[in-house]
Amino acid sequence: MYKKVMFLMSVVVVLGLTVSAYGFPVGWVVQHHWDLEETEGTTAYDVVGTRDGTHVGDGITVNQTGPGDPDFLAYDFAGSADRVDLGSGWVPASGDFAFSVKFKTDNNQGASSDQGHLVSWNDGADTYRGSVYINDGSLGLWCKNGPAIVWGAITLDTWQTMEFVRQGNTWTLSLDGSGKSVENAYNFPQNLKVTFGGADCDNYGYDGLISDVQYVPEPTTIALLGMGSLVLLRRRKR
Repeated sequence: MYKKVMFLMSVVVVLGLTVSAYGFPVGWVVQHHWDLEETEGTTAYDVVGTRDGTHVGDGITVNQTGPGDPDFLAYDFAGSADRVDLGSGWVPASGDFAFSVKFKTDNNQGASSDQGHLVSWNDGADTYRGSVYINDGSLGLWCKNGPAIVWGAITLDTWQTMEFVRQGNTWTLSLDGSGKSVENAYNFPQNLKVTFGGADCDNYGYDGLISDVQYVPEPTTIALLGMGSLVLLRRRKR
C-alpha cells in the first residue's frame, strides 16, 4: 500500500509569531506527525520527521475507520497497558512546543482512578510525569509539581481535537478550539519518555480511537524568504 501525505507550507518572511486564541500558534511548523494510517505491523511511522513510534502491548488494533474521508485510518486502543512509545530526550526542557491529538471514544473514563492518557510523559523515577488525559467525561492536563488544567467535557462517539501548547510559562489546553490557560514555571527534564494512547506503566490506558498525533516545536530560527507556497508530497510503501 502506498501512503500519500500532503503538507502545505506558506513560504513567507516571518518577523514574529502570533498566537491563535487557542490551539497551535500561527507560524509554527509540524516537526513530527504520526498519522496512524498503518494497516499492519507494530510501528507508528512519523511521516514528517524520523521519530517512528513503537507499539507496546498487543491490544492496539490498526486499520480502523478514521474521521471524514474513508481513506483516513485510526488506531483502536483497548484501555489497557497498551500505548505507542515515542522514546525520550526530544521534548525541550524549557522551550516552547505543542501537541495535538484527534480522538474519538465511547468511554468517559468515569472512575476517579480511570484516567485515559492521550499523551503521557514520565522520567521513569516518578519525579517528573504528567499527561493530557480523559477522566470522568472531561479533558485535563496534569504535571507532577507543575501546571494542572481541567477543561471541556468530551462528546462521546464524536471525533474531537485536543491541542496542548506551552509558550514560556503559559500552558494552554484546548478542545475543538475552546480552551483554558494557566501560568506555571515548570520545566521538563530531558530524559522524559513520551507515549500516546496510554502511560509508560500498567495504568492509565486510553479506551478509544486515535487517528492523528502531531508535535510542533517553536521555531528557533525562521528565515523563510519569498512568497508563495511549497507542496511536499511524500510516499511511503507499506
